[in-house]
Amino acid sequence: MPMDRPTPPPTPRRRPRFAPRCERLELRTVLSGPSAVGGAALNFGGSSGLSFNASTAAALAGVDVSVFPLRYQKFTARFQGNYLTAPARLDGFSTMLYMNGGGMGSMFLHGNIQIAYYTPTDATQPAVGRSLILPKSAIQSGSQLVLDLQAVPGALDKSGRPTTFTWTVDPASSAQYTASQGAGTVELVYTPSTRGPRGGGSGRLGVIISGQIGLTGTDDPLRGK
Repeated sequence: MPMDRPTPPPTPRRRPRFAPRCERLELRTVLSGPSAVGGAALNFGGSSGLSFNASTAAALAGVDVSVFPLRYQKFTARFQGNYLTAPARLDGFSTMLYMNGGGMGSMFLHGNIQIAYYTPTDATQPAVGRSLILPKSAIQSGSQLVLDLQAVPGALDKSGRPTTFTWTVDPASSAQYTASQGAGTVELVYTPSTRGPRGGGSGRLGVIISGQIGLTGTDDPLRGK
C-alpha cells in the first residue's frame, strides 16, 4: 500500500527584483572632415560655408541686431492728487501747473507721481511737460520712470486747459527703466476747487496713462534679492 507523501508547505511568491544592468556603448569613429550638419552646428560666429543664417534673416527683415533688443509690454497707470496753477515766470510761457499724487499701475502696486507742464505764451504752440513716477515697491532701489510730455493740439477743456498729452520715456529713467523706451498718451481730468480763485487755479487732478514700454529685463534690482 503506497504511503502518502507529505505535501511541502507553499513557498511565498518572490517579488521581482530591480537589477539594472550596464551595457557597453558602441565604439564609433569621429569623422575627420566636418559634415554639412556638423559645420553648421559648430560655426557659432561667422557665416562662412552657410548660404543663409540668422543674421541674414534679420537683415532681410529690416531688424537691427547690433543693439540689445527690448521686450515691449502694455503699460497703464492711474493717479490722482492736488494741483496748483501759477504764472510761469519764464520767457515764452504764461502759466504752469504742478501736481503731486499717488496711484497704481500695471507694473507696480503702488506709486507716486509728480507732473508739471508749462503753457506757452503763443497759443498756437502746444504745452510741454514732464512727469516723474516712483514705484513704491522699488523706491529704495532707485527705480524711477521719467516721461516727456507734449500736449495734443486742440485737446482742451472748457477753460482752455490741455487734457491730452503724448509721452515718451526720457533717458533719465533709472533702475528697472534704464535703457527703456516707450510711448503713449496721458489724459488729465480736472476738478477745480470751489474755494480757490476763479479760473481753476487749484483743485484735484486725475491722471490716466496708457501706452507701451520696452524693458531690457536685466536692470531690475529687485530680482537679485
